[in-house]
Amino acid sequence: MRAGDRQDFEAQYETWSDSVFRYLMHLVGSRVVAEDLFQETWMRVLERRHQLQNEDRFGPWLLRIARNLAFNHLRRRQNKMQVWILSNLGSFEDEPSTDLVEREPSSEPNPQERAIQSERGEILEQALSKLDFPTQEMLHLRYFETLTLAEIAEVLHTPLGTVCTKVHRGLKAVREEMRRLGYTQLDEL
Repeated sequence: MRAGDRQDFEAQYETWSDSVFRYLMHLVGSRVVAEDLFQETWMRVLERRHQLQNEDRFGPWLLRIARNLAFNHLRRRQNKMQVWILSNLGSFEDEPSTDLVEREPSSEPNPQERAIQSERGEILEQALSKLDFPTQEMLHLRYFETLTLAEIAEVLHTPLGTVCTKVHRGLKAVREEMRRLGYTQLDEL
């Protein structure tokens, strides 16, 4: 990869592209923004491939780039939003309402399956929302992107012990919340 071998790059892209996109969607919540950040992530990989010190650590290095780009975007968006809110405080009655958060429908073809999947996702999201953001992010990387605890620690620049503790406690808290909601096992979802 560092030498610029096209086949290595294509193999890494094939292996990691879905994970990067899902992670970006988790962080920014907008498909359009995630697509832009996805492309920018891979451009950064090409530009900075010489900085990769250990080829075996490509995944965590790549996800760290995606995370940094997403957080930079969110900071810029927050600053723009604050300026927009302050400059438009007096004109809310004249302006049509706009939805600031995009939601993309699932690509499932069956409407019933889509509705069930959506309800399950909302229930799980409700349980996860009770956690602090770092714990949510760690659980997402662990269970949706299937990273090891060591890889999560590397992506987040967090001690491995902290990651282990937060993942364990976060999972326990999600299970407790699910029980409170009437689900005895996550399999019931």
